[in-house]
Amino acid sequence: MVATLQVLVVLTVAAVAHCTFAWAMPAIIWPDSIRYADLAAELPSRLTGDWDSFSAPGYPAFLWVCGRWIATADGVAWVQQGLAICACALTWSVVRHACGLRAALLGGLIVALSPERHYYAQTMLSECLSEFVFVAGISLMVVAGNLPNGTQTVVRSIAGVALSAAALIRFNMIPATLAATLISRRPRVAQSGATRLGATGIAAPAAWLGVVLAWLVFLTQQDIHSLPGNAARLFNGFANEHGIGQTVAVPTALTPGLAREQEHALWERIGANRAAYGRAVLRTARALVFSFVWRGDVAPSIPECSPPPPGNGSPRGFAERPRPLRGVWRLKVHRALSSLYKLLTPLGWIGLAVWGVAVAGRGRLDLFLLAAAPLVGIAALSLMVMINTRYTFPFDALALGIGIPGGWSVVERWCRRLRRAALRRREEAE
Repeated sequence: MVATLQVLVVLTVAAVAHCTFAWAMPAIIWPDSIRYADLAAELPSRLTGDWDSFSAPGYPAFLWVCGRWIATADGVAWVQQGLAICACALTWSVVRHACGLRAALLGGLIVALSPERHYYAQTMLSECLSEFVFVAGISLMVVAGNLPNGTQTVVRSIAGVALSAAALIRFNMIPATLAATLISRRPRVAQSGATRLGATGIAAPAAWLGVVLAWLVFLTQQDIHSLPGNAARLFNGFANEHGIGQTVAVPTALTPGLAREQEHALWERIGANRAAYGRAVLRTARALVFSFVWRGDVAPSIPECSPPPPGNGSPRGFAERPRPLRGVWRLKVHRALSSLYKLLTPLGWIGLAVWGVAVAGRGRLDLFLLAAAPLVGIAALSLMVMINTRYTFPFDALALGIGIPGGWSVVERWCRRLRRAALRRREEAE
């Protein structure tokens, strides 16, 4: 009964927060929104021939499905707001497993009130969808631990597919989603032999690898240099900003020859500038974890709901219905929440790391792996020197939901131990 009431409270708060923001703001169109809409409009023909390997297929596929029934950008935004509300309930379920029922309510409410989530759900960008699918996959991994043999294997396989879908929505989530497939929990029912092995270790990673490798095979059939070449081009662009070695020209489009040049330049500049690269990795990790200043192309616009750069045009296949901003009070609330969450988000990441170390010390490998999944995402972004707060957003729900109550519980436990130790010393002195 208490759990049901908690879910209803979290869903109610999330619905009010998200729906009032969607009512106050029209759909927000960024340059990437136009690119995603173009890919969605040509999705069937591109998948049978010319696909842009730099772009992940997940969000264009989502827009293509939405386009069957929805004709406006505002309609897509409302669908995404609904997904964001559901993600709050999924996060609550994960926090309940990780930290208990009392912490789950706190974690769910903190996630529901996050202004970043309200903003990204109102944009035609992939952040909201990637967060929802990532949290859904982890929630399935957690739920599967309590199921019997065959059912557990099936649910973990579905979770692996969901996590692979998150990886195909944003390629920079590949390390975090792969780490999430390793989350395990000792089942309540006895298992043996291959069934136990499949249920607890193989099903999710195998499903993840099947989907991701299928996409990689598709890409290599088009151009074997496209994926590593695009990854090298992206890295070189960020490395130029960090001043790692000499500046490398980054082309807007790749040919096989240019792809090889980008890959060669990548390894050459890392090998010749190891110290500078190491400092850039540390700077990136610090900027992403201690995100008191939101960085990148989109994130700085979130607190003030500043309009995107002019001249973006309309997303292909989705009509825009211009309307003025309304509900000035809601935008003031959004601005105040943004100031608060610039402090809470770093605390969440620190709390997640502290909680992960604490549960590992208690021998809870399952909970440690749960904490490790979003932290692996931060580590991968740091190694790619991607200083952009937007890239960490899909992991922020777990950092806030688990990190704040989980980190606080660790601090409480340490304080109790210190008080007991002080009391013991006082008794011994007397």
